[in-house]
Amino acid sequence: MLRRLGFLAVCGVIITAAVPAVGQVGNMTSPADGHTIHVTAPHVVGGKVMGPYHHYCKVLSPEPVIECLCYSSSDPGARLEQVEYIIAKSITRTGAV
Repeated sequence: MLRRLGFLAVCGVIITAAVPAVGQVGNMTSPADGHTIHVTAPHVVGGKVMGPYHHYCKVLSPEPVIECLCYSSSDPGARLEQVEYIIAKSITRTGAV
């Protein structure tokens, strides 16, 4: 997973802040609330480049643990394709999880 993050950085991904639509700030009550980091990047599966996919991410803890919801487009009705987690080596190497 951390290799994928490095791959995203090398590919020059576009990172922007996801902004809620006008009038929705007070109505945010979905599981996707707080996923305010938007990264657009390809996925490589079995050597085949796919995408780009839209990752909406949020930091769950400062170690860091980051959760990303991945969609094939940024359309409001886009289907959730997968969920990715980026977890610090300090957690995964010590058996803390």
